[in-house]
Amino acid sequence: MAAVEEKTKRIAAEERFKKLAKAWKAETELVSKVSKRVMHPAYQKIIGMGESAIPLILKDLLANGPDDWFWALTAITDENPITDAMAGNMSAMTEAWLQWGRNAGYLILQRYFS
Repeated sequence: MAAVEEKTKRIAAEERFKKLAKAWKAETELVSKVSKRVMHPAYQKIIGMGESAIPLILKDLLANGPDDWFWALTAITDENPITDAMAGNMSAMTEAWLQWGRNAGYLILQRYFS
């Protein structure tokens, strides 16, 4: 029974994330300032999802490449694998977070099912 409840919660989180991420991306597509993009209500709600959003954000980075998810990941995890040398290099920053996700166990399944 607990496994069913866990799966239901995970599916609900995925659906909520997809809805919020779609709104955030559509409504901030033409916004160039990162500080404005990350203050969007949908983005803030994704941060509010907490740990359940981590694998979903990482999966989005893996599937869609660089985006402004770094702020959310840092806010949720209280970590930042991006070095000063990487700053500004979106590809390197993305790879740093994906590697962090693999090391932390959030991207294990994506290796096999992406």
